[in-house]
Amino acid sequence: MLAVLVSQRDVERLRHEYPRRGLGAVVLDQPLARYMRLVRAVLPEAQRVSVKAVQRIRENFAISFGYNIVAVPIALVGLASPLIAALAMSVSSITVALNALRLK
Repeated sequence: MLAVLVSQRDVERLRHEYPRRGLGAVVLDQPLARYMRLVRAVLPEAQRVSVKAVQRIRENFAISFGYNIVAVPIALVGLASPLIAALAMSVSSITVALNALRLK
């Protein structure tokens, strides 16, 4: 545990600021204040990352949906051999995975 030495003047000031809660409240309030500062510092970055993540998810849905719109009718008609269909599906999956990895 980290101990901080304070002057008598500081102790009196703290007693005045925390009259009913006692000096133990200072010990509890300081980590909370540091935590809140950290949250305020990190929150904008977390919001930016979450917006980018949702954007990537939508792009991945669009890629998958586009592939299925094109590939399913071709497979139903019989124009694509199973090998070509498997390769196209692999390319679609790799594209989705690489798109997800772009998130930084």
